[in-house]
Amino acid sequence: MTSGVVVTKSSPVVVRPSELELATLPPVGDTTVALPSFDRRVPPFSVTSLLVFDRAIDKPVETIKAALSRALAHYLPIAGRLDSGAGIITCTDEGVTCDLEDAMAAAPHQTEDLALYYPGLLCRDANPLLLVQVTEFACGGFTVGVTSNHIVADGMGTAQFLHAVAEVTHGVSPPSIVPVRHWDDGADYSSLTASPAISTPRSTIELEARQRLARVDVVIPSSLIGRIKAAEHCTVLEAFMAVLWRCRTRAVTSHAADGSDRPALLNFASIGQLVRLIRRAKEKVPELLLPGKPGGGGGAVPPEQVSRWYEMFNVTDWRNLGLHAVDFGSGVPARVLWHNERTAVPFCVVCPARRKGTGTGDDDGVDVSSRFLKPEHADAFLAELAALAIGGVTRSNEKIRRWVVFPCACAACLLCS
Repeated sequence: MTSGVVVTKSSPVVVRPSELELATLPPVGDTTVALPSFDRRVPPFSVTSLLVFDRAIDKPVETIKAALSRALAHYLPIAGRLDSGAGIITCTDEGVTCDLEDAMAAAPHQTEDLALYYPGLLCRDANPLLLVQVTEFACGGFTVGVTSNHIVADGMGTAQFLHAVAEVTHGVSPPSIVPVRHWDDGADYSSLTASPAISTPRSTIELEARQRLARVDVVIPSSLIGRIKAAEHCTVLEAFMAVLWRCRTRAVTSHAADGSDRPALLNFASIGQLVRLIRRAKEKVPELLLPGKPGGGGGAVPPEQVSRWYEMFNVTDWRNLGLHAVDFGSGVPARVLWHNERTAVPFCVVCPARRKGTGTGDDDGVDVSSRFLKPEHADAFLAELAALAIGGVTRSNEKIRRWVVFPCACAACLLCS
């Protein structure tokens, strides 16, 4: 707990599927779900999202906890446990972990306190597949932090489940969308082994994680994105990826002590050149997914790429997952953030746009949450981004920094910081 903040925090509780809700449903046949080939090849890593609501609902902690229990009755695998050896999820009804917290004072507070995390970088079979923390603020706003094992649901699946929880809070049951197990076709997956593309780096994941990557979350001004789109006739995705790539490369190169982290070829590349490189790379994706291709359907990642983990970074786009439309009773979130405590590889997430009318002045910018920089490179990255934005919207290094610490124990400050 940060000094000066009065936090009332209860012990985590286990939320199981509602017995009353289960009684209204037909009996469950098979209690196991066979994992598809993708989830057998990918390590059980966690993903954390933070939904920020600046409008109050009545008793958010009790309301969401009760709705979570009822929704789990329709999504039994989420309340189960992973058996990675057998490649299945067993519907054990052991439940998910839910934490309840009240932040009552106006003082600095770390955003890392707003979600639960797994003890290790990878989830273990005994861990719940879902962790939920509801934090209520004195102003009436609240946040919902959701950490899940990616094997039980991807981004769209997690959003679908949260919509089901939200529908229950509105009195809708059963939810309008329930899981359909298209993949559970009785096929024999026993001979399927982990891809070399995953098993090679997996052995070094915990070692690399010791080097904590800095949390650097920014808003890329829409004026900058607009200038690039107009000049290069590209998509928003291509534009902001080029911005991130250029600024990160220049920051890392200018501060590298021994040259080991230098992707020097791109140090002086223009934004236009990077956009064209990104576009060509996107065109090659279908071919890379064919069996036997490196990083694709069973091919191995070259060892030199594993050892050069910091020279590349991953980008994923959350703008169309549906997280921005979850409504527990007071409207949709003002903001949605990627909120992982740590990551095995440099990673950044394009977050959904802030809800219009939050009064931040950045409603039409591109929000990016990242852990893709070593701490010693973070300030140089922010300076590069601020310099690149000049010509559209001028920002100082401190102005462009976002979301690292918000100034009071108030949900609204996640909007104005």
